Amino acid sequence: MGKIVQRNWLLIITGLLVMSSFAVLFFTLDERSNANRCTYGGIVYKKGDLVKNYRANDNCYCNGSDKIQCENGDDFSISYSTFSTEKLSFSYMYQNYLEVNEPDYTRVLSEDVNHNEDSLEIVLERETLCGENNLAPSQVGFYEFRDNSLILTTMTNRDTNLYSMPCMISNSFVIEG
Repeated sequence: MGKIVQRNWLLIITGLLVMSSFAVLFFTLDERSNANRCTYGGIVYKKGDLVKNYRANDNCYCNGSDKIQCENGDDFSISYSTFSTEKLSFSYMYQNYLEVNEPDYTRVLSEDVNHNEDSLEIVLERETLCGENNLAPSQVGFYEFRDNSLILTTMTNRDTNLYSMPCMISNSFVIEG
């Protein structure tokens, strides 16, 4: 009778060890999966974390599975009321497609700056979403002189039905003056 009781305890202990091993394995796999995190701009966010500057919106949160949800899709942090297009010639051009999932909207490269007596020309390269057949998104350029600084910005069409492929574009600002 004593050996049967010992065998039962051994079976119970073995069963508990196997179940706890499965529980540890499950939690480890769950933690390593994308189900509870998002990646944006090379930063990994946990589910519920605030994702700053996601598509120029400050109220976006990680929903897990690499999905980011914004509270108000129209709540952009940039106000264009102080910017001007007076004496500005703005143009944009497709450069090339990128082999990334999402463009880095914060990455802006200074390509060229020219100044002469009559004008200032600044050419920038940046990442955005383009359409098929090398179609750059529709854009409008603005500038503002503030203190001793020149601030350049664009308003870019981000309609994902038209533009869904990450690409590099160039923006040319020529201010006469």
